[in-house]
Amino acid sequence: MIVNLRLNFTVSFWGVAGLQTYVTEKQLRQELVVFKYWEPTKFLSSGLYDRIAFPLFTDTCHANNTNDINGRGGVSCDFPTSTLVKVSRAAVVDHSSQISEDFSRFFRLFELNSKDLMGLLNASSAEESSNDFYNLACDHLRTTTEWRTQVRNTYSEPRVYDWELPISHKYTLLASCVFGIVVCLISAVAVVINMRHPMVVAKNVLFSLLTLFGASLAILSSACLALEEMFPPSMVTCTTHIWVSTIGYVLALCAVGAKTYRIYRIFLEKEKGKIVSITDYDLLRGLGVLLGIIV
Repeated sequence: MIVNLRLNFTVSFWGVAGLQTYVTEKQLRQELVVFKYWEPTKFLSSGLYDRIAFPLFTDTCHANNTNDINGRGGVSCDFPTSTLVKVSRAAVVDHSSQISEDFSRFFRLFELNSKDLMGLLNASSAEESSNDFYNLACDHLRTTTEWRTQVRNTYSEPRVYDWELPISHKYTLLASCVFGIVVCLISAVAVVINMRHPMVVAKNVLFSLLTLFGASLAILSSACLALEEMFPPSMVTCTTHIWVSTIGYVLALCAVGAKTYRIYRIFLEKEKGKIVSITDYDLLRGLGVLLGIIV
């Protein structure tokens, strides 16, 4: 560029520290000096130096660039402008919600010009700033207004409804749950005591107990609604309520279904003149599979 523009310059390399010392001494003696410096530091933000504007960069001007130190085939225009690169996680500019959509729009439109960058650089270089970049950015936003047109707030808070079970309903529900659990316990004790009775044997002791146990779990989960003072709503209590009630209902219904299926197979094969043997172990395997699929 120096050769092509016929500039009467002699170029020497001083290194970063050496250049700052040399230029500072020249400035103190009020002598003219031209230097190349690109790093945004306090050295440039002092306001003592002006940027020399060369002819603007174009692809045509830069096409014959050979980086020849003697200038042969070099360029006669300025370096290409380095644009500000905005980097963000994908989740930040996600459009799946109103909040992320508004921020994504702001993130795409927000820009900093050279004046803003130099202002921030000067503020960060001040001795009293202590590199408090958060407050420096806040001060910049307070003193500028261009960015306000880039902000859009379309988010509306979701409506929250407070629902509480009346005290009379709580006592009714709690009494019903206690009655149901007592009935299940008495029935389970009766089944165990009379486990050798032909009627109980025909109904199958194991699956009868599983049915009563599942029903007890389902009833117990409903009692949690009436005891919210003792077990206040939380992630644990709400998750426990859902899983206990689901497992209870599935266990009770699957146990009844397993017994019904065995009776169905016995009578079906009997009509065909066949004898079928379905053990409790076979039914338990099927019960486990169904429970696993549903849960």
